[in-house]
Amino acid sequence: MVLEVAGLHGWRAFHVRNSRRGIIQGPGGTGFPDLVLVRYTRILYRELKDERRKLDRDQVAWRDALLAAGADWALWRPSSWNEIVRDLTPHGIPAGLADELGRSLASAVANGSDAAPPPTPTQKAIAAASARARARDAGAIAGARARGPASPDRR
Repeated sequence: MVLEVAGLHGWRAFHVRNSRRGIIQGPGGTGFPDLVLVRYTRILYRELKDERRKLDRDQVAWRDALLAAGADWALWRPSSWNEIVRDLTPHGIPAGLADELGRSLASAVANGSDAAPPPTPTQKAIAAASARARARDAGAIAGARARGPASPDRR
């Protein structure tokens, strides 16, 4: 279900069901997050667990390394469905509206224009919401860095 919602909102996804089976090779390959999602300038690293399981030692090491690098990492469980939907809906804006700005800029580039056409009211609203979300995300990352590595049970 997570992959279907991600697809509806234009995310590209890479899902590994079990990194211990040798799919990911190299030092530290085991414990890599189950799901990597990419959309525009955002990359999400998500570990998927049922309600009972905890992160193992390798998963904690990957979590700590990704958070220290400023990555957007989280643990998703079935009970986190509202968080999942919120994370996959880009800045709380329906994908169709968010894509309008991208299409407008792509059209200007294709027509050889160095400047984009004046933004529509919808595009202005999208840009403002995106700026607020980026500021919120930057604050969350700064807070995570200030707190330092988390304990294994922290999500």
